[in-house]
Amino acid sequence: MIIGFVAEKWEWEYRVALVPQTVHLLTKMGHEVYFEKNAGIKAGFSDEDYIKNGAKLFTDATNVYKKSEIIVKINAPVEQEYKYLHKDLWIIANFSNMSKDEQLSIIKKYKVKIVALDQLPRLSRVQDIDILSSQNNLAGYKAALIAMNMQNKSVPLMMTSAGTVPALKALVLGVGVAGLQAIATLQRMGAIVYASDVRAETAEQVMSLGAKFIISSNDNIFNILKNIDILITSAYSSNGYTPQLITLKMLKQMPLGSIIIDMANGNVEGGLENSVKILDNVKILSSVHLAADVAYSASGLFSRNIYNLLSRWDELLKDDEVWSKILIQDNKGI
Repeated sequence: MIIGFVAEKWEWEYRVALVPQTVHLLTKMGHEVYFEKNAGIKAGFSDEDYIKNGAKLFTDATNVYKKSEIIVKINAPVEQEYKYLHKDLWIIANFSNMSKDEQLSIIKKYKVKIVALDQLPRLSRVQDIDILSSQNNLAGYKAALIAMNMQNKSVPLMMTSAGTVPALKALVLGVGVAGLQAIATLQRMGAIVYASDVRAETAEQVMSLGAKFIISSNDNIFNILKNIDILITSAYSSNGYTPQLITLKMLKQMPLGSIIIDMANGNVEGGLENSVKILDNVKILSSVHLAADVAYSASGLFSRNIYNLLSRWDELLKDDEVWSKILIQDNKGI
């Protein structure tokens, strides 16, 4: 197969779909890999790194798209890339930012084949292809680091000759992959961490990390917020709906100078999409792009997910339980 990758077009996106180490593995398998000049530069990978590992450089995206059979991307193509699309081209990416109607429109107009990795079913046999898990893991880590950096309090307990500095208290709402990593990172730094989720079975995971599990209810959350210095929310969208976990009334309970990281861009009332807002006594950062801030590591994991997919391509084509979910088709099929 001829596999191509290009620079991502969003300003906030620093990741790249393939890293040099993965290019090396793909070329060893007999595939050809083409890439756009400076495609990986923002993630920390030079053109020379790719060339040394067997990739062929093109000065712009036009020829990469034109000559490739498969294009792998972090995010779905943006409108300015539609002119590059051609019949029978496979596009493998996270399509969560593109509506189903837009996906079907591209399929019908350009006769491309879309593999939406964000639709991968949660099955153990394809866990190594799960881009959402790999990227959310790093996003949760970054959320904790950003929150601690924005705080003006010491995170761990400190015993000094001048007195004792108490440990910072943090609450994580939503105990998925991102939430668990945020808990683990805050714990490692010495914070006192509480966590809550509507799924009671997550309590064991929370406690295994040394955090305290709070039974999910508005009253419980409302009462604990008055002692919380850092709040991280990671209840992600389902079917286009992001649940609101924290109301303006609940925000008023928090101490002056508290920090909130809303990883789902909508868990907290009053936040602004992909920006920082100071509301009453707290500072809120709403962002779904935190993995892009750890671009080198995130690209490495995403690239490995892609390699695992491509190395099992023929096997997965026969796995209808997986393929029927990730291959986007119009009513007539592809």
